[in-house]
Amino acid sequence: MGARGGVDRLHERGSVMPIMLVLTVALATLAIGGAAVGRMVAVKLDSQRATDAFCLAALHIVRERGLPLRPADQANALTIGALNSNLPTHTGEITTSETATHVNLACTWHTEMAIERVLDATGITSVGSRASAQLSQTVYDEATRRLPKLVLVLDYSGSMNQRLPGGGGDTAIQVLEESILNLLADPTIELDYGAAFYSSTNFASVAIGPDAPIQIAANIAARGAGGATCTSCGLNTARDLLAATDNTGRYVLLVSDGAPNYGGGAGGSRTAADGLWAIDATIITLHIDWSGGADVGLASFMRSISGTPDTHPNPDYYRAAADAATLVATFRDIVASIICTVGPITPLPTDPTTVRAFLRSGVVEVPVPPVPDCPNPGPPGAPPDGVINARDLAFCRDGLYSLYDAPSGKVKVTRAACDRVRDFGDDIVIRFGAPSLTE
Repeated sequence: MGARGGVDRLHERGSVMPIMLVLTVALATLAIGGAAVGRMVAVKLDSQRATDAFCLAALHIVRERGLPLRPADQANALTIGALNSNLPTHTGEITTSETATHVNLACTWHTEMAIERVLDATGITSVGSRASAQLSQTVYDEATRRLPKLVLVLDYSGSMNQRLPGGGGDTAIQVLEESILNLLADPTIELDYGAAFYSSTNFASVAIGPDAPIQIAANIAARGAGGATCTSCGLNTARDLLAATDNTGRYVLLVSDGAPNYGGGAGGSRTAADGLWAIDATIITLHIDWSGGADVGLASFMRSISGTPDTHPNPDYYRAAADAATLVATFRDIVASIICTVGPITPLPTDPTTVRAFLRSGVVEVPVPPVPDCPNPGPPGAPPDGVINARDLAFCRDGLYSLYDAPSGKVKVTRAACDRVRDFGDDIVIRFGAPSLTE
């Protein structure tokens, strides 16, 4: 028994040895496999980080340079993504799509890595990651554009019978009427018009609507200048006309040669202006200055009722014309600036410095950068005035520039950019905010 038991124990020890060998091999295999799995997880995380950076960088480029995303731009974004990764070779693809409120990028990233595998130490593994990102935008096109509304407030008082120095013998009212008729007949200017005609009272008005140009022309043909100047009468009528319609951009263009002497005078006119600003209307004043600048009081009054609902009085919305040629050119510039105002942007950008404008023709976009501080017109070489404002859009009108007005959330573009919209059917694209990952 004793000898036999010893043999059995020896046999048992011999049986354990192969089991331990198998366990050792299994544990080693698991250790190798675990290392490979850990390495794969690390590679996937690295790849995802690179993909996210790649997609966000590409969308930053879209915000600054527009669409389509060019091969060189995609390569730059790919390089930025690679800086966020330790992976060797890589490739990437981007698919672009748009909605009414966003531009979206779907990005993929591929890399190949030598990953240690069980029984195959030389295995090459292809690793891919995906990311999606979006950026806020609004596209203003002919199909969806809602026309801004402009009420012409026209001074028919007796002083408008004064002759303009450069008018070829024409009176101020004659030049005014001729310029208005030319504007109303211009098919490239798309606005919803209304009008208020005033002298001692508001003696005629034209409701905002598609038939307004015909009715305005009829009133011009039937009227002549005479009587006192009740500016408040015209402004109050303009408020009633604008308030009766939906707000797709409310503007008043007051064309007058001087200060009021009726209807509460200057004080009554400023109260009427307050009523317009209260309904989100912008007042632009065009001063027919037949005095050639001699009467500074008239200019001071006109400036005092100029401006936007958020910034008034604002001299940027005052223009003076001392002769017929300047009057017509100024009138056209004012109307063009109204046409090429878009917004308000919804939602309002939290960071105004991120707002970017583009002109889109087909699928190609051209940046319309913020307007610089342009030299003032006047003597050759006149320096900038040190302030970037709406006047710079007029001074730099032959360049493609934009101006974002943060209080109103609206974007304006120069006349050259406006011509692209009116004459060639370009769309205005506004992008803003910071790109964000959605997947």
